[in-house]
Amino acid sequence: MSVFRHYFKKDPHEGAELHSGDQRLHLVIFSKDRPCQLASLLESLQDHMRWPLASIHVLFKSTSPDFEAGYALARRESPIRDIHWQKEGSFRSDLLSLLERMEGRDLIMFLVDDDIVFRSVDLAPVMKHFRADHLFISLRVSSAYEPLQGWMPCFKQEDGFLMWEWRFHRRKSNAWNYPFSLDGNIYHLDRIRSIISSVDFKAPNSLEAAMHAYRHVPWVKRIRTGLACVPPCVVNNPLNRVQTEGETAHKNIDPAWINACYLRGQRIDNRQLYVQNPGHTHWDLGLPLTPLAEALF
Repeated sequence: MSVFRHYFKKDPHEGAELHSGDQRLHLVIFSKDRPCQLASLLESLQDHMRWPLASIHVLFKSTSPDFEAGYALARRESPIRDIHWQKEGSFRSDLLSLLERMEGRDLIMFLVDDDIVFRSVDLAPVMKHFRADHLFISLRVSSAYEPLQGWMPCFKQEDGFLMWEWRFHRRKSNAWNYPFSLDGNIYHLDRIRSIISSVDFKAPNSLEAAMHAYRHVPWVKRIRTGLACVPPCVVNNPLNRVQTEGETAHKNIDPAWINACYLRGQRIDNRQLYVQNPGHTHWDLGLPLTPLAEALF
C-alpha cells in the first residue's frame, strides 16, 4: 500500500466527543470451511460475552457441499438466534456493504472462526473509557504473556483495563504494536470503515495485512493509545489453515475431517477449552471432540 496516496486523509472520527457512552457494539465474524469451529466460537460467545451486542454478522464461505451442510447445521444449532448469516460472494464488497449499513458513531468488533472467548470478563470498565483519542480495544493481549520479540510497552494500569502507546517498532513487532487485528479488537466504526474502504484485499488475511500497512498513515499514527481488558478473554486456537494468502502456524488438522466429524454428531467440548491457561494470543487449546449428547451435559 502506498502511504503517500493516503497521506493527507483526515481522521473520519475527528471532532467526535471524547466520551459518548451510548455507542452500540456490532460484531462481525469471518468464517471459511470451518463450521464446527465456528459453532464452538458461537457457543463461547453465548457463555462468556457479557456486553450487549447490537448485531452479530457471520460472513462465511464454503468450498464444497459438505461444508455448506456444515454451515446449515451450525446455523440451526446456534445458541444465539439473532445472527445475520451471509454467504460470501465478493469478500471486499460484502464487507463494505455490511459496514455501510451501520451507524458511523457505533463501535465494531471482529472475530475469526478459530477464535474462542475462553472466559467471562467485565468489559464495562474499558468500554466506558473508550474515547476518540484511543485507536482500539484489545480483548486478546495480556501483560502476563511473554512477548515474542522481547518488547513490552509502559502500561498505565487502570481499574479493569490497561492503557499503552502502540508505537511502531521496526524490529520489535508483537501484539502490543499491532493495532489492526481481527482477533477480538474493537474500533470506532467510522474509522475502520474509512480504512477498509481505502485498501485492497480479497480475504481476511489480506484485509488484516492491508490495515496493518495503513498504520503508517499520519492520522492513524497520531492516535497512539490502545486499551485492553483485564484479564484477556479471546484467544486464537490455530488448528488448521484454510486461507491461501500466506503461511501461518497451525496444527495441520484437516478442516474436511473436522467437518465430517461435525456432520456425524461430534462437537467441540468447550468446557475443555475454557480450563486451558493460554500463554499467548495464539495458543494450542486442542480439539476435544465429543458426541453431541455428552457435549450438552
